[in-house]
Amino acid sequence: MYLRYNEEEDQLRSSTRSAIKRSIDATVDEGRAAVGWRELINGGLIVAALPNNRGGGGWQAACLIAEELGRAAAVTPFAGSVGIVFQSLNHSRPRLLDSIVEGAARISPAVYGAHGEPGEDLPIAQEMPGQFILNGRTTFVQDADQCDSFLVHSRVSRADEDLLLLVPSDAPGVSIDRRATSGGDTQWDVGLDRVLVDDSSVLSRGSDARSALLYGFAGARLLQAAYMVGQADKVSELAADHVRTRRQFGRPLSSFQAVQHSLADLLIARQGSRRLVQYISWLADASGIQPALCAEAKLHATRTVRMATRQAHELHGGLGAVDDHEVSIHHRRAVEVSLLFGSAYELRDTALVSLDHWPEL
Repeated sequence: MYLRYNEEEDQLRSSTRSAIKRSIDATVDEGRAAVGWRELINGGLIVAALPNNRGGGGWQAACLIAEELGRAAAVTPFAGSVGIVFQSLNHSRPRLLDSIVEGAARISPAVYGAHGEPGEDLPIAQEMPGQFILNGRTTFVQDADQCDSFLVHSRVSRADEDLLLLVPSDAPGVSIDRRATSGGDTQWDVGLDRVLVDDSSVLSRGSDARSALLYGFAGARLLQAAYMVGQADKVSELAADHVRTRRQFGRPLSSFQAVQHSLADLLIARQGSRRLVQYISWLADASGIQPALCAEAKLHATRTVRMATRQAHELHGGLGAVDDHEVSIHHRRAVEVSLLFGSAYELRDTALVSLDHWPEL
């Protein structure tokens, strides 16, 4: 394992930045870059993010892409879709995964219960001969207005058994309600009122469904960690550029030792988070995704990006608090990313498990 980018990885980073720039030039909402699923496909990024067994670059490539998306503070469904949907379909529905990559299908994960908690207050599936009737609500669903189907986590009534299944977005009884967020993207609540689906829609159930979600959430968290590493890098660059040009008491801010120490501490934190993401993504490609280590990566990256945005705000002064300033946009986006698919507080106990189980380099 090498921690420096090789030529192929540098090319992927460059092509990702170009694809992001094209998307940003085409659509910007209140200063926030929107990089949707179609733009990711057209840029060749989804193919690159495919698992190794499907001809893609695996977790290492996916993390590089996520890092560049973070640098742009891009509003994108990349982490949830590649982490959860791809993990769930990789072995159970490989043909459907191919259709997603080709742009012929679009599936959004609907894995949060009615009150915003994964695994709690889930939609109830009443089992009938050859079919299920779904009732309930899922929350925080990305791209609900643009997808063909939802990957829904529900619970079978009476049996109290987990169920992972595909629900067409245009099925009778499916409704969506918009939920605006401070991070800049639009999420949706999806209502299910006596929605009828047949057995062919079931991806997994019982322990298989729980396992698929466990590893899916882990993959999403790893990609979110890479995203926040990219954000921390960009915010640090903005702060460094500002202190080089901003003068105080007749001197550039960068000449003050306290400012230099602040940026040096941030550099060390960023390097640590990046190396951690690189190592865990390499390990995931080599021996499979490991939930405890992915929780550790997101926990570390969350602390790093919070440190970066806090120091950037301080160094920019009031300028950094303006809503449409890049520092402020990164700050709000980082808060949202750090909460979705498990906050730092939720992941702390999970991450502690990894401390006694670090594989050797």
